[in-house]
Amino acid sequence: MSYAPTGVVESIESPDAVLSYTFDGPLPTRERWSGRVTGRIDRVFDNNFWMRSGQIAGTPPIACTYDDGTNTACDLRLATGGLAKDGDT
Repeated sequence: MSYAPTGVVESIESPDAVLSYTFDGPLPTRERWSGRVTGRIDRVFDNNFWMRSGQIAGTPPIACTYDDGTNTACDLRLATGGLAKDGDT
């Protein structure tokens, strides 16, 4: 595991995979997987630190909206065409 000078985790490594993170201050803006499983998730935040959009593996961004500042309508599963993992599969 490696850390940035700010103390946040930059990467986690195993013999066959690496998970790396990019931050803007305390906000995680990118997660990237390499090894047996590859991919990435990108996030955009506003000045209030609310996530405004998310993007999976370079697909078009999915906008996030908030009803009263507490509930979000940001479903990144839409970016994968509804692909979801079920706990039984």
